[in-house]
Amino acid sequence: MTPEPATSVRFVPQGRYGHAAADGEDFVELPAIGVVDALQNVLEREGRIDLMKIDTEGSELDLLAALRSDPVMAKVGSVVYEDNRGHTRWARSGGRSR
Repeated sequence: MTPEPATSVRFVPQGRYGHAAADGEDFVELPAIGVVDALQNVLEREGRIDLMKIDTEGSELDLLAALRSDPVMAKVGSVVYEDNRGHTRWARSGGRSR
C-alpha cells in the first residue's frame, strides 16, 4: 500500500518484514494500491468503517497523512496506528489524535 495512487512498489525483502527500497538497494517489484483507493474499495462494499488499524512497519504516518485530507475519511470512525517512536496512537476521523 502506498500513500499515492500506484500500481507497483519497489520492495526489499529483509527478515520478517522488509521495507520500501531506497535508491541503490536491490529490490523486487510488487503490485501495490494507493491507500485512498484501497479504502474506497472497502467502503464500496461495507459503507462505513468504525475502526481502522494501520500497521505497515514504518509507513504508517505517510499513509495517515494521505488519508487525513481525503473526504473518504468521513466514513471512518477512528484509526489506530503506530507513530515514528513506536507508540500506539488513536486518531478520530478529522485528524484529532490522543
